[in-house]
Amino acid sequence: MKKKVEKSRWSLLMILGTLLVILGFGFAIWRNGWDGKTDFKLAVISSNKLAMISVSPIRDMVNIFEVGGSTPVWIPGGLGWYKSDKIRKLLEEEKGFTNYKGIFFYNFGFIADKVVILDNFEEWSNNKNLISEMGIFGWIKYVSWQSRVVVSSENNLLMLEEVMMRDFADDRILIDEARLSIYNTSGETGFANFMSEKLEGAGFSVMEVSNSEEVIDKCAMVYNPTLGKSYGLSLLREWFDCPVKTDDNLGENEIYLYFGDGFAQMLKYSNYVRSF
Repeated sequence: MKKKVEKSRWSLLMILGTLLVILGFGFAIWRNGWDGKTDFKLAVISSNKLAMISVSPIRDMVNIFEVGGSTPVWIPGGLGWYKSDKIRKLLEEEKGFTNYKGIFFYNFGFIADKVVILDNFEEWSNNKNLISEMGIFGWIKYVSWQSRVVVSSENNLLMLEEVMMRDFADDRILIDEARLSIYNTSGETGFANFMSEKLEGAGFSVMEVSNSEEVIDKCAMVYNPTLGKSYGLSLLREWFDCPVKTDDNLGENEIYLYFGDGFAQMLKYSNYVRSF
């Protein structure tokens, strides 16, 4: 009888030990991955398509946007336009190209937290890296509920603006309520409109788009100091790396963004404007 009790205690200790190991592993993954509270934006480049995954705890949504092989995608920095199923091969050949996040922002207004490269997008649902990238809570949301928007041709890109603003805008940006005015100081026609479309897709409110006589080399940012350390402001400063200054005369939550020839030339914007 005594041996049976000791065996039962040993079994119980083994079970408790195993549970503690699993919980410890899960906690480590959670700490190293997504925090489960804010949006997580993941971009995928594969041999057969591009894809964007957005996890939004506030809206309780996981959305996937796939761009099919026949869809032309612009590669900033001078590489030009390529079908989406050719991009991975192109990037393997262009060893010096590193602006992977720029592909998704300047085409779709999607600001990715992480970009991964896979052989096939379909492998992702079984890829263990998903847990470490998104965290255990992100993984649970990912496998429990998804919506999927598939773009298979250029004509379907007409739905892009509506879909990005509705389903893929970053909640952290929306909560900030930053209001942007975007000014083109370059010689490139339509450049301010181009930047406006991308920033609206990310979740920013754009109040004005115009040309400006200001002399700006690359870019500049002016904002109302009441914005403080807002997420939207921090993101813009990190993304564009512009000289900044504050102006008390700007309205509350206002940000002025100026883009000059240096910025347009860095992107090689001139090869964006073309006919299919």
